[in-house]
Amino acid sequence: VDSGSFRVDAGKMLEKLRNFQLANPADFVCAWLRCAAASGAQKISLTTGTRSLTLAFDGRPFSAGELSHPYQVLVDGEGVDARRGRHFAYGLLGLYRLAPVGVSVVSRGPAGVAAMSAGAVKAPDADGAARGTVISVDWPAWALIWRTRLVIRRTRERFGLGPAALLIDG
Repeated sequence: VDSGSFRVDAGKMLEKLRNFQLANPADFVCAWLRCAAASGAQKISLTTGTRSLTLAFDGRPFSAGELSHPYQVLVDGEGVDARRGRHFAYGLLGLYRLAPVGVSVVSRGPAGVAAMSAGAVKAPDADGAARGTVISVDWPAWALIWRTRLVIRRTRERFGLGPAALLIDG
């Protein structure tokens, strides 16, 4: 029996996961709903705009380390928050298949605030953030309302019996 190690090309791994992890990329919100549940959320709200979508939930906040390396948990998935980290990462990978303009996350807890943004039109307001986690997605002008409607429809179809209450546009 031999032993040894092997190397994983992180870029290729993420490309394969992005293309094949979620059958329908509009289910990225469902992955984030599982993330919220794994964070211990009791309340989840999903708010839509013409070219935007915002998911907010209470529960354990993300740390700065989790947000600065959101895909690390896919290769290094140990610890108390590994499950929620995987759901968050899978949601990001599915989201990128829908070509957003940007995504930002602000997560505030007793230890402080953690934030991340990728291509976001507006940087997240870490100082004004309420307690909990807020994930914002901005769509390009050509996507208009159809992207948001598609995601909301898929979310309504797929959100089942979860530990938290989900409020959509209300």
